[in-house]
Amino acid sequence: MKTAAMTAKEKLDMLLQFPLFKELEEREASRLAALCTPRKYEKGENLFMEDDEASGFFLLFEGKIKVSRTSRQGKEQIIHIFEPFTPVGEVPAFEGGSFPADARALTTVKAFHLDRNAFLELARKNPRLLMSMLAILSRRLRTVVELLFDLSFREVTSRLAKYISARRSKRFRLPVSKKTLSAELGTIPETLSRSFSALEKEGAITIDGSEIVVINERQLEKLSNL
Repeated sequence: MKTAAMTAKEKLDMLLQFPLFKELEEREASRLAALCTPRKYEKGENLFMEDDEASGFFLLFEGKIKVSRTSRQGKEQIIHIFEPFTPVGEVPAFEGGSFPADARALTTVKAFHLDRNAFLELARKNPRLLMSMLAILSRRLRTVVELLFDLSFREVTSRLAKYISARRSKRFRLPVSKKTLSAELGTIPETLSRSFSALEKEGAITIDGSEIVVINERQLEKLSNL
């Protein structure tokens, strides 16, 4: 991890690209930007580990971060993959205590670190900011509930069909490696490969080199609901 150099204006301009802070008045946003410490993480570096003290949270503005837990047997379950202009690790930072999972850079990552106490002091004076954070926390809860349902009741092929359908594109490359996608879907690479083959046999998709092509959206949706 390295501290990245940014001017006050650069920090403010970047901060205002986060949907969370777009409604802040410039003076309030400037105060918040002054509390942000820019950091840079190389691919594979951890932003935090399970049981680390949650003294603050992160505002991701470049790269991708995976948040996951690993069993004693070494099996990884990815809880979420975060993309730019989203907060990461804000739930335990609000609650206090420690982080319940690991956060690792999937690519080179640039993010602001925001001290918990400094943010809460500012948020108490700005109800709009607290309401925005509440909306984000609600979406996080919905995501975890959906993940729990999928892992409990959907077969791997159905989970993969749902994942592809959610991309809302008829032709795309996987945004992560197959190994990472396997962990996100709660399976192993070998099973994932068989699921790709199953979707092809069902006539829902075809594989064109490194790209996935959706050839029957209705069939894909049907398979995602099994």
